[in-house]
Amino acid sequence: MSLREQKKVYTMNEISAECGVSLSTVYRILRDPSRANNPLRRQVRAHLIQNGYLPEYHSDDAITIVNVITSGNHLHQSSFHFLLQKVCLERQINLVLCEHSNLEKTVHSVKPSGLIYNICPETFYEKLPSVIIHAGYNSAMCTSVGEDDIGGISAIFAKLKDLGHKRIFYFSPDLYDDDQMFQDRFIADRIKRCYVLNGLEFKEELLCFRKISRETHEEVMSEAVKYFLSMEDRPTAIVTPSDVYCEAFYNRFRQLGIKIPQDVSVAGYGNIRRYKDFMDESSLPLKRAAALEPPLTTCDMPEELASTALDFLLEKINNPLVRNKKLLIMPQMIFTNSIGPASENRN
Repeated sequence: MSLREQKKVYTMNEISAECGVSLSTVYRILRDPSRANNPLRRQVRAHLIQNGYLPEYHSDDAITIVNVITSGNHLHQSSFHFLLQKVCLERQINLVLCEHSNLEKTVHSVKPSGLIYNICPETFYEKLPSVIIHAGYNSAMCTSVGEDDIGGISAIFAKLKDLGHKRIFYFSPDLYDDDQMFQDRFIADRIKRCYVLNGLEFKEELLCFRKISRETHEEVMSEAVKYFLSMEDRPTAIVTPSDVYCEAFYNRFRQLGIKIPQDVSVAGYGNIRRYKDFMDESSLPLKRAAALEPPLTTCDMPEELASTALDFLLEKINNPLVRNKKLLIMPQMIFTNSIGPASENRN
């Protein structure tokens, strides 16, 4: 199955037609974004920003929310922020990205109305309404909206099993920090369930967890690939919790003449290809992952994750006494020719 068609970049004329305004109106807003003083013109401004004609615009009359991410700007966290950015543009809500370690300073600087966490900190910033993006977080403590990432990964395992794969290698970053708790996809016990639930034999050697950061990404991934290649009974499939971790396997396999998927199947998570138009030169590892050939089998973060999280946060902002909620959303699986039948002749 091929990847869904990517959204193209619209021309000025197409934006004009899409929004039902004159071309001159589009150009006036391009020259002065503050001219977008009604819903229709704000829609024009949002289209201009989404298509790269304008930088992000923070309106003085719009509320501001902060998206709190892991300190250290780890590569795997891009997908949700891209989705949230898109939704906030459409709704004319100011969005600020903030690392957890800088939260206090950011709150004092931008004075947001609420927070959306990509992580599970030991303590929340109690002075502001908050929503957490986490599949299994205790809803009695905070409203949580999460994708069933373990369910998505388990579904990839099930597909690989149907294709005859019995030994599946799983690489994951070990990102645990004393003052931050991370999503369950990075916890070994949760991953073991993907093997057990699919009737696959689990062995510790099949799990590869490594400490990793943006600065050590290349070195750590090189070590992970070497570990995989050194295995005596080499697995026929590789699964990672983010598309960005698959690039190192692709590159090394190409050098060694190992073919994907004929010799080994590879699957990621997050469908980073979908967000390639949002990436700048600071996102080179992500851009390379988005351009992998063959395109990755992956799971796509559901669009309603961001819109639902934002809805819940706005509800809490408007009514601080509203009860906390918990919602779990299944990701969409995207199967491509990066996976195939298990090879019986492994090198």
